[in-house]
Amino acid sequence: MQGKTIQYQISHENWKIYFSRFANKNRYMAYILLILAAFVIVYSLCLNQINAGVGDDFMFLLFVAFAAAFMFFFIKFLRGSMPGPQTARYEKQLIQQYGTSELHYSISFENKRFVYSAQEGKSRITVPYASIRLIQEGRGLVCIQSEPDGKPTNVVCPTDAIEGGAQPLIDFLKSKNPNCKVKHL
Repeated sequence: MQGKTIQYQISHENWKIYFSRFANKNRYMAYILLILAAFVIVYSLCLNQINAGVGDDFMFLLFVAFAAAFMFFFIKFLRGSMPGPQTARYEKQLIQQYGTSELHYSISFENKRFVYSAQEGKSRITVPYASIRLIQEGRGLVCIQSEPDGKPTNVVCPTDAIEGGAQPLIDFLKSKNPNCKVKHL
């Protein structure tokens, strides 16, 4: 693979697969758990006030309003973690930034690093092989998770763009960084 360049595009369906199988959902789960904890606390306080007979009408209305707000935010964050809306947001961001959602990507493999770039963006990300933490493969995609300069980066590539499929790329990257993990989905 060294000295080679892979050029490809990622389709809408591949982005949906990426967001459903590979993308980190911890942020959404933290929001959902935070909202759930706040709901339980306010629910308990309102229930205590209603049981004590203090401001029955006001507490009941506060409880109903908070329950409605909880359901709204719960559904909003739950829906936001789904692959369809994530893909739509990402494609909208690409269109705003580059004028198209179907960028022409390339990965060039050098001696101690690989360079990931989008032709339309004119920017390049240099990823040392030593910074690769995880390689995930499955459903027609390879996702390389790395942390160059301490900043998490995911490089996504369809397996049909790689000569010989995903395994030669995985073997090459594993030979350059034996500490990286490989996960087959």
